[in-house]
Amino acid sequence: MYELAENLASHCVEHEFHPENIGLDKRNGLKYYLGFNFKIDRSMRKEDTLHKYRRIIEYFFAEGGPLIQGTPTKSQANECF
Repeated sequence: MYELAENLASHCVEHEFHPENIGLDKRNGLKYYLGFNFKIDRSMRKEDTLHKYRRIIEYFFAEGGPLIQGTPTKSQANECF
């Protein structure tokens, strides 16, 4: 997930992460399904965006986070940040 966050930030992709988009691939590796719900914003600060993405990912996987307790309502995690 951190690698995805770095790639999105480095390419100026603005996206709201949703825990329901996290799944497993055929080899049981972690996958995130981005879909088409994103935009390119060349004016964004890449470092700030990467920091935001990392905080959201840490929230998802934290003890008591949405992936441990169950999936929250859509965009609940993004509202925290």
